[in-house]
Amino acid sequence: MTERTPGAGPGPPARARLRSDAWFTGDDEVAMAHRVAFTSAGLEVSRRGGRPVIGIANSASELNPCNLPLRDLAGAVRRGVVEAGGIPAEFGSISLGEDLMKPTAMLYRNLLAVEIEEMIRAYPLDGIVILANCDKTVPGAIMGAASADIPTVVVTGGARPAAVFRGERIGTGTALWRLWDERRTGRLGDDGWQALEACLACGTGACNTMGTASTVALLAETLGLMIPGSSTIPAGDPRAPAAAAEAGRRAVAAVTGGLVPSALLSPAAFGNAIRVLHAVGGSTNAVIHLAAISGEAAWERIAEVNIEGTYVAFEAARRAGVPRVIYASSNHAVGFAPRASFPVPDYAFPEPDTYYGVSNHKWRFWDISDAKRDLGYEPQDNAEVWRGKIEV
Repeated sequence: MTERTPGAGPGPPARARLRSDAWFTGDDEVAMAHRVAFTSAGLEVSRRGGRPVIGIANSASELNPCNLPLRDLAGAVRRGVVEAGGIPAEFGSISLGEDLMKPTAMLYRNLLAVEIEEMIRAYPLDGIVILANCDKTVPGAIMGAASADIPTVVVTGGARPAAVFRGERIGTGTALWRLWDERRTGRLGDDGWQALEACLACGTGACNTMGTASTVALLAETLGLMIPGSSTIPAGDPRAPAAAAEAGRRAVAAVTGGLVPSALLSPAAFGNAIRVLHAVGGSTNAVIHLAAISGEAAWERIAEVNIEGTYVAFEAARRAGVPRVIYASSNHAVGFAPRASFPVPDYAFPEPDTYYGVSNHKWRFWDISDAKRDLGYEPQDNAEVWRGKIEV
């Protein structure tokens, strides 16, 4: 008789028997108690096993408005898991929010990593979908899932809408700090300060500048842990549920195919992430979260997204997002498909001939005529188009 050892941690997922089968198969009292627990929670499980159990780690919290959009995506993930033949099992995870946590959410990132890892090891999970959004929630959860090394898919909640103050669209965080200087020097009065507070409460979602949250979302997609094109979908966008449902389906497929983080998070993948980090002018905090990387990459930035750039983060979705950045930097990227055939999902770009890249799932160069149209002047050569002037 084969001994079951629930809680001993995941073995190689390529084996024929699912990890969760160790909990549910058989006719003894322990297996029965496990099935009763699932049935009591409304989850259908068979004594024969065979259906992947996909954990949904949901960090939505009213204490963390950055992660609140995830509340509306959990159901779509569940639907995708069921459609693919899996069993969804949702549980709450620590929600690390920079807005309210003191002294800093970074203090708890490793605690979140431990939580995710130990939840995976202790429970009958074959794969996991991570629902995260705010700065430290994404890397912390990925750290835990990578350590447990079961099939993992990440779903982010997107950036919040941009506020409009005095007729100007402003980004989260950076505008507040700048306008606080105006307040302190008397250039912004009481009425203006109150108006700023009202307009900054423009909705839920991550900061809409290229801060840590947007940066680590892009890098999670680059590392292969997200549905292509999904990291730049804004909060509340109608495309988000479709991407979340696809994440659920992909999680089941990853279990079936034995695709685990250790197979994705190769040195080449981290090298690509570093290149994308430089390409988008992302948060320097990302270097801390990509601690497995050593050395230095010196690629030129090819995207202009506020903090220093022109655009707030959600505009990156309309401009083709991470696939576009990878395409533009693919001369330096390691391990990507040829840029003429990089796959792009239909749901991510509902107007495929708009802007620069997507037409019948094939990329084309953003040429001089495109640059003249969109930049308002004609660059000197294609080198200028590709270096520093592409607004993703």
